[in-house]
Amino acid sequence: MAKELAAHRRFQAEERIAAGSQWQNNDLVVATRDGRHVSPRNFDQSLERIVSNAGVPRLTSHGLRHTAATHMVRHASDIGEIRAAADVLGHSPDMLMKTYAHALPESVRTVTDKIGQRARMIE
Repeated sequence: MAKELAAHRRFQAEERIAAGSQWQNNDLVVATRDGRHVSPRNFDQSLERIVSNAGVPRLTSHGLRHTAATHMVRHASDIGEIRAAADVLGHSPDMLMKTYAHALPESVRTVTDKIGQRARMIE
């Protein structure tokens, strides 16, 4: 995957040069030829075409987001990283932990369980 992302980065650098002064530097992984945001409909259509051509099981943009969130949560080493993942996804940390509890590392799950126990004692 890292190799593909590096290749994509080189491709985008070529697009940036070709676009010249028209390039809008929005620091996006997926962008139009001039650096702007891709419309969700166009992204979904392109993703569907790529997945179909690759011959892999169906994958949606929502599925990509869920997979990314699961990986962020699974590989978080502390609550700060959980909070950062929540910020990236636009969730509260509480919502993130409820939705992705299955992916929480054991050490983080232990901490969140203790927090939950203390919160119930206060109620």
